[in-house]
Amino acid sequence: MKYFVVPVLFAIPIAAHAAPQLTPGAYRVDVNGKVRELCVDEIANREISPKGWQSRLADQGVRCSLHDVKSSKTAASWTGQCSAPGMGKVFNTRYQVSVKISADASFEMQTLLSGDLQAKIPVRGERLAEANGACTSQQDTFRPWQ
Repeated sequence: MKYFVVPVLFAIPIAAHAAPQLTPGAYRVDVNGKVRELCVDEIANREISPKGWQSRLADQGVRCSLHDVKSSKTAASWTGQCSAPGMGKVFNTRYQVSVKISADASFEMQTLLSGDLQAKIPVRGERLAEANGACTSQQDTFRPWQ
């Protein structure tokens, strides 16, 4: 009988990049001039990170490579070079994204698109003080990249 030595690899946790986090709850959110009361949950928090953004766009058929990623507990910024099929051609678009969260739980996000698609999309939000900022069943959920 022969024995073989098989190397075993161990997973060693590596500290992930810090990502900004919103306090879950109800917010008044202004998306490019349209104001709504929305509920921020853990999914929204995952989506305001560079990898979460990339994953959300991939779910929508947009393929992006990340560049110039900077992230801390209160701010993040990145550039995405993206391509997406549409209307008989492939759209190549560069996204420049920045996210800032203040100590009072308010936040600002800005997305600049250049290339085949062009836009400037500002998003601002402030936590609602009513009912300690708890979400209600009447509020839609905040999804930053939809």
